[in-house]
Amino acid sequence: MKAHRTVKLAVVLLATFVWVSIAVSGYLPRWKLWQMAGDSELILTGTVQSVNSVHSMSPDEIYTLITVSPDSVIKGSVATPPVTIRQMGGTVDSISEYVTGSPTWAVPERVLLFLQPSAADSTLYQLTHYNQGKVNILLDADDEEALFWYPVLKYPAATASDSLEPAFAGDPEKLSDMIASILGLLK
Repeated sequence: MKAHRTVKLAVVLLATFVWVSIAVSGYLPRWKLWQMAGDSELILTGTVQSVNSVHSMSPDEIYTLITVSPDSVIKGSVATPPVTIRQMGGTVDSISEYVTGSPTWAVPERVLLFLQPSAADSTLYQLTHYNQGKVNILLDADDEEALFWYPVLKYPAATASDSLEPAFAGDPEKLSDMIASILGLLK
């Protein structure tokens, strides 16, 4: 019986160590497209109109409101455009808060968004699975709209202009192919 208890304790300690290691490292899992589509209530392409950071009810907490004008709704519906996204972190006056896993935003970048209703305010949205919920739409070498899944984020952006030209890693994927894949998953 004592050996059984020792094994249980060892498993609990190991699981705790792994969980803390992941939390401390800022590791976020890579979700598959079917998971992103399934976990999102709203999927759309659009153009970022504004990015404004504000204090929450508590002066110690900053969040950013991102307003996006939808071009195309792939899943769900938008009752009254534009769509506003609430993201923890941002810069107000000289105070900055950065939340691991939060993407940077720039006006007028084009994006593919995977969204869920915000837990803080039902009139707002939040990204599905942090930075994986925002995919940048850029032109590829053939001047076709393409998606770049892996932004290399600057930590943190020193000024608003620092986030206007993010660097990207990974191979681009055609926007039309991605939309067809998402629609196929939603059938």
